[in-house]
Amino acid sequence: MRYTYNCNDGLNTDKSTNHIQAMSYKKMLKILPSKYPVGTIVNISYTNKKDNLIIKDVKVSSND
Repeated sequence: MRYTYNCNDGLNTDKSTNHIQAMSYKKMLKILPSKYPVGTIVNISYTNKKDNLIIKDVKVSSND
């Protein structure tokens, strides 16, 4: 996969961090509901193709 996204749900434990591999940010968003309950706010960090660190907060919603 092209990118590795580090997802943290706010709990400061090692088990709360998931490493999701996906080809794009949009495809990673479709994977989130299978990893976290709907309504959870998740902190996502990744490095883009220009080697800039990107950090975003996303609220998990259903894929519908």
